[in-house]
Amino acid sequence: MEQKNKILKAYQAGTLDEQGQVQLEAWIADGSLDLEELEFFSETLDYLGQPEQLMPSAKMDGRFYANLEKEKSQLQNSKTLSAQFADWLLVFQRWALPITAAILLFLGGRFWEMKSTDLTPENDASHIASVLINTEDVSEKIHLVSSTKIVDETDKKIIDALLFTLSNDDSNNVRLACIDVLMNYSYLPLVRTGLISSISRQNSPVVLANLAEAIAAGGEKMDKAEIHSRIDQQLPPPVKKSMEAVLINL
Repeated sequence: MEQKNKILKAYQAGTLDEQGQVQLEAWIADGSLDLEELEFFSETLDYLGQPEQLMPSAKMDGRFYANLEKEKSQLQNSKTLSAQFADWLLVFQRWALPITAAILLFLGGRFWEMKSTDLTPENDASHIASVLINTEDVSEKIHLVSSTKIVDETDKKIIDALLFTLSNDDSNNVRLACIDVLMNYSYLPLVRTGLISSISRQNSPVVLANLAEAIAAGGEKMDKAEIHSRIDQQLPPPVKKSMEAVLINL
């Protein structure tokens, strides 16, 4: 090894004699020394010949410490973000399942309610009848009546509820709302009969005029004399006179 280093140094210095040259070529030939090793040795000696390059400079120290502080700062920020994310994840895991379950239960309840409404129209009829008979809120009654749909004579509960309200409700506005709905179905025998029967229960000339119009919309007008005979004779004279004036204008 010592001989090899000596020959390599002589080669680098350019003082290699003929015998050393032969030995160097022999090492290269038998693989004991390759050209890359020879080149690396040369570059290493060149670098070692400049000892000032191996000494750390003040500028290098400054960069080193600056990079060190930067890495520490980034590491601390990374830990802070990681901690925040971990806290948020714990909160999410704690509340996500209950909130999701509550939402699903709510949506499921609404879906079931809608399906039940679609599948059991008779319950709707019962509800409408109950509200019209038992509720005193005029606005609620008018809204409910205005949105009521009658399919055919099988909706007897709804028809009966509307006719009962037409004859007994304290509000003439509610009675007029019932007439507006029933007028569209006055061609049905059940509706027409109910409208005629309700004449004797009216005490408003406006309601009576609309009632006569609804009956006529069914395709057959009533004789004025028949309507007059059905008016309640116990009404106060001014009211009775106004209703008779309505009959004249029909």
